[in-house]
Amino acid sequence: DMANPQMDFGKAAIELDLPPPPAQTEPPAFLRPREPSIAYLHHDPPHLATLPLMAQPPKA
Repeated sequence: DMANPQMDFGKAAIELDLPPPPAQTEPPAFLRPREPSIAYLHHDPPHLATLPLMAQPPKA
């Protein structure tokens, strides 16, 4: 009797492992960063260009 429940649990665990929920949440997560990353790239050049220039003179 104990062997049967164990087998059922093992099969259930394997079935759940095959279609993992995290895998579905990963695509959206990566898509989200891509959008902000583009916006940051556009805002980074101006900000980074002014920050280093202004930070260099005072520090130097």
